[in-house]
Amino acid sequence: MLWSIKNHGATLDVALRRGGLLLVVAMALTVAGAANVRAQSKAAPPAGSE
Repeated sequence: MLWSIKNHGATLDVALRRGGLLLVVAMALTVAGAANVRAQSKAAPPAGSE
């Protein structure tokens, strides 16, 4: 990985880090959202009733 950073500059490394970060954030939001929906559907009436 270090050789690619030195030869091609930091652009690839930055793109990979941003892409990985976005992927992790998207996955975390998806998991949290699914858990939140499940918790709300058990504890409260359906969202359409609001």
